[in-house]
Amino acid sequence: MKRILASVLVVSTAAFVVFGCGGTGNANGVNLQRRQLLGLWRDTQLNANGRTVGCPGSIEILSSGRIVSCGGTIEFRSDSTFTQAIDTFGGSQVIREGTWTLMRNQITLFYTGAANPVANDQFTILMGEDGNSFLSEREMDGTTVGTLLVRQTL
Repeated sequence: MKRILASVLVVSTAAFVVFGCGGTGNANGVNLQRRQLLGLWRDTQLNANGRTVGCPGSIEILSSGRIVSCGGTIEFRSDSTFTQAIDTFGGSQVIREGTWTLMRNQITLFYTGAANPVANDQFTILMGEDGNSFLSEREMDGTTVGTLLVRQTL
């Protein structure tokens, strides 16, 4: 009985160390630090409906027929502003600017000049262990859409 109890205690402690304290990831809503997001990030992959495409690319959301696409960059600055450059299929770019907030693992973008003063985009951020990539996820028409972004060196 003592050996079973000791085994359970060792396994429990190991699980806590591995899952409770491990890495810089943020599964289950662990707080991210603002400094982790600062810098320039490029879209590299898009996934939805069990499909993954490289950026630039697009996927149709099956429930609504809406097309989601990826391609471009976003730069988060320490003064809580951002600039987003979205690559279009015609070869041009759409530039959006505004401010951003971070609460736990939720990032909210507020676009400058938007008709609606409330949040324009909200994403859940899942930071990669090395801090050089993150997956942003949001719900669109009942489908989880994920975009993988990779830190760019300047």
